This record gives sequence, structure tokens and C-alpha cells, in this order.
Amino acid sequence: MGTKQHRHYCETCNAITNHVTSYNNDGDRLVASVRCSDHSDITL
Repeated sequence: MGTKQHRHYCETCNAITNHVTSYNNDGDRLVASVRCSDHSDITL
């Protein structure tokens, strides 16, 4: 559906890094998943 990029504190990196929030429709719900751009394989 869409994405938003922002800077936020990451506990894994122990620093303020760029994060990407992805928004998707799951039936009647809007689901957001947040990922740090430095380790995009881990969903926060």
C-alpha cells in the first residue's frame, strides 16, 4: 500500500538510524511493519 521513511532509535544498532515503515492491507485491517535500513532482514 505504501511506505514511510524516518529516523528512529534502533536497539539492535544502539544508534539513531533510518527506518522504513511499510503499510499493507490485511482484510479489514491496516498492518504496519517497521524495519531498520541497516538490517532490513529483522522486523521490529
